[in-house]
Amino acid sequence: MVYKGVIKLYKISDLRFKYPKNKEDTIKGISFEIREGEIFGLLGPSGVGKSTTQKLLIKLLTGYKGQVLYKGKDLNLYRDDYFEEIGVGFEMPVHFSKLTAEENLNFFKKIIFFYNWYGIAFKKSWTLWR
Repeated sequence: MVYKGVIKLYKISDLRFKYPKNKEDTIKGISFEIREGEIFGLLGPSGVGKSTTQKLLIKLLTGYKGQVLYKGKDLNLYRDDYFEEIGVGFEMPVHFSKLTAEENLNFFKKIIFFYNWYGIAFKKSWTLWR
């Protein structure tokens, strides 16, 4: 699935989930998309379903209603190879508490950029010298 030259990695439509012992849905019909190259985070108050949504997207929980597509294919059709393609930061705050959410994202975006740039440059130069 391509949108203006960018691949939609995830497309979530009307996602709903209820834990077996709960009377009401924990996740109540959310929809969003994540495109290739995006850093995506779930923000909100305690108890609104951020962790549950993440657990569904990384297949730690099953039994949701709605549609979850990864690269245009139903998430339920993926097997173990799915885990080799995704990266998740989960439940552990890996941020600087004195920075805003946006400042933290910009900081880590720069780290990833420099790692990718210099990591690739290092690998290329190492290959030339071997």
